[in-house]
Amino acid sequence: RYELLVFHIGLYAMDRLTTIDAFVRVADLGSFSAAAKAMRSTQSNVSKHVAALEAYLGGRRLERKEPLLTINGQS
Repeated sequence: RYELLVFHIGLYAMDRLTTIDAFVRVADLGSFSAAAKAMRSTQSNVSKHVAALEAYLGGRRLERKEPLLTINGQS
């Protein structure tokens, strides 16, 4: 039996693999724009995926300080 694995946030339902992929690419590449380009997506879409994951985890995991982007280790 297979279950659809999704994050629900507002009206958005996103699959977990894409959401985790977006987060990892943002952390690895250091920007939402670079991650969007690598995923052949938009910055807005990548941002929504990262926001969904952060909401699911209960807080921000990426510190958005220009020009640097760092991972927040809160648990």
